[in-house]
Amino acid sequence: MLLLSGAVLWLIFFGCQGDPGKSGVGLLPEDIWAPEVTIILPIAARSIYDRVALEAYTIDDVGVDSVQFLIDGATPRNADLIARAEPWQLVWDCTVLNEGMHTVQARAWDGSGKCGLSPVVLVEKVDPSQKPSEATLKTYIDTGDERDWLFWMLPDDYEEYNGYGVRFVPDGPCRIERFEVKVYWDTSWAGNRKFAFEVWDSKRSRPDSLIFADTTSLARTRATKGDISNLRFVRGNERVYASGEFFVLITPAEELPGDSLAIITDDGQWRNYHGFARRGSEWVNFTAGSYRAYNPHISAVVVY
Repeated sequence: MLLLSGAVLWLIFFGCQGDPGKSGVGLLPEDIWAPEVTIILPIAARSIYDRVALEAYTIDDVGVDSVQFLIDGATPRNADLIARAEPWQLVWDCTVLNEGMHTVQARAWDGSGKCGLSPVVLVEKVDPSQKPSEATLKTYIDTGDERDWLFWMLPDDYEEYNGYGVRFVPDGPCRIERFEVKVYWDTSWAGNRKFAFEVWDSKRSRPDSLIFADTTSLARTRATKGDISNLRFVRGNERVYASGEFFVLITPAEELPGDSLAIITDDGQWRNYHGFARRGSEWVNFTAGSYRAYNPHISAVVVY
């Protein structure tokens, strides 16, 4: 029995000997994981009528090649709904979709052919004749605690900045009627405060050219720390048009245009953790760091 045990040990020890391979060369494949994908638009439980913006957010170790949107688990007739470049976004003519509840899902492929599926989002198709004259676009998710949904994380490596921005994705060309802003004051101040307010159109999900600019005074005799204010920008008699996706950029009016600015691009789905920031004239992508702030949340009222 002892002799047998010794033979087994000899085989185990010497059976592991051989060419150890090149130092520092990994044996794992280059592409390990399938893409992770999540629906950003449409927001769950919304009504859709004739056109609807579809968008997905993806993460992958080697990069995503394409994203396909599925309606009720399948490709709609006469529409492949495939986005082949970031942003993973398109506008779909859903007029022929039957009225009632439907699911929207995204499927993402990487360069190795690995595939990931998003959770489904439920929407309701309504007759286009019932489409309201105005639509309200939000860049945040409502929660029960106003101070919670006014909270966001600043970009990593950009802890000092004095401007912010948000992105809106309408379901087609539209006229911007107004912006409604809810702001949380985290410091006490007295008197009026002015903001430089700008609307930019978009190219590949980044601000491209200026559509509208104004310096708006917030007329309050005093705002105390912890106060929440409801404000309104862009008066109803001003005609501001957007051909598609657009951005709203806000900085204190006294600051210089080159000051740093952070923009969220995920509609608050991850507590405003994703977007890009500007330092001078350069835009860079970011995932938020640990530094936090309270900033206004804006909703846009548009007419198609």
